[in-house]
Amino acid sequence: MATDLGTSEFNRFVANLSNSGLIAETELAEVVHLHEDPSPLNGRYPVRLTNLTSDLVARGSLTCWQCTKLHDGRWKGFFLGEYKLLDALGPDESNSFYLAEHPATLRRVILQVTPVHGNPPPSYKVVHSYPKKP
Repeated sequence: MATDLGTSEFNRFVANLSNSGLIAETELAEVVHLHEDPSPLNGRYPVRLTNLTSDLVARGSLTCWQCTKLHDGRWKGFFLGEYKLLDALGPDESNSFYLAEHPATLRRVILQVTPVHGNPPPSYKVVHSYPKKP
């Protein structure tokens, strides 16, 4: 039986999302279940990855940037210290900037990240803080 590339891509995305820790496993299972259709041959099968990602973005569970990174096969690097990275805002000469959110307080900030050579994690500092989400 030929492998359905759409199903394979969907499953790879779901595995990357699960490994990333961006959303709770219960929420992931719920949203994946919503985007499966019954199949008389194989039980359940995924419909379309775009439907799943659109739903996750609409729910506020993921950002478009996170979806793109997960789709590209990346599942590490979404957290920096106590912050969850939401979007890449762009680099300057020696730093990168990210929109980030503190998971406990839901406060959004812009992080300035300075790469560190070798194995230590990059250094970062908050350069702007937005009011807490309502």
